[in-house]
Amino acid sequence: MYPRFANARRDEMFTFDQLGFLMPPSDWKKKGLIRRTIVLDAANLLWAAKDATKGDKLDALSLLVIYRYFLVNDFNVRAFVGEKYTLANVVKNVACFAELAGLDVFDELPSTTYDDHALLQYCEEVDGIIVSKDKYESEIDGSSDRIGLIARSQRLIPNFHALPPNVHNTTSTDGHRVTNFKFDFETFKSDKFFASPQDVRYEIIKEQYEIFSDLDRKHIVETIDKMLDNPTSAVAMTRSREVGGEQMVLEALPDDDW
Repeated sequence: MYPRFANARRDEMFTFDQLGFLMPPSDWKKKGLIRRTIVLDAANLLWAAKDATKGDKLDALSLLVIYRYFLVNDFNVRAFVGEKYTLANVVKNVACFAELAGLDVFDELPSTTYDDHALLQYCEEVDGIIVSKDKYESEIDGSSDRIGLIARSQRLIPNFHALPPNVHNTTSTDGHRVTNFKFDFETFKSDKFFASPQDVRYEIIKEQYEIFSDLDRKHIVETIDKMLDNPTSAVAMTRSREVGGEQMVLEALPDDDW
């Protein structure tokens, strides 16, 4: 397990700034409120974490701690990423993505698919919450009114903050795992995370939420914790294609997501 504040002074211990940010109102069961699906723009978040920490390479572990943050608050989480971000020469610890895909919470999109459009379309279908720093301006201009509304009003904007080395790979006072950064979010009304029976898409949101049970979410968190403890434990994932009976390693493409 990650040590809790290994080598940290008491004044360096930290909590996540928005404790209770994802908690439903006290009468949520009486009102029939359901948590919306959290949809992660994986490429955008990987780049934002790298830039905040001045890292030398994108790191899959940075996405794992964001997954975990929402899962331990009982949300279902799904991430979308373009094919090039599953290449070991582009992203460190990329084998972790294979584990997430095996849990059915991670979608690798082929290079022929425009990942932003696929993410927004899925988010519109499930009436979810997007987590991204991307404003999706070009997608909003060319999308349906419904997708534009989702991108504008149901986008949660994260901010990343580098942590001092002696609290890397620890746990916050409120139980959240970190690598070399912590994160918080720009102003967002907490009630947007929950759908009421009056919402037009309530039944779809409810159906999506019930795909995973509390035990399922607990299992996903446990799997993420194992990967954070020991990234090399993740299933090895080789990105290659059979070409004329020989293996051809896919080359990284120039980035246009950040």
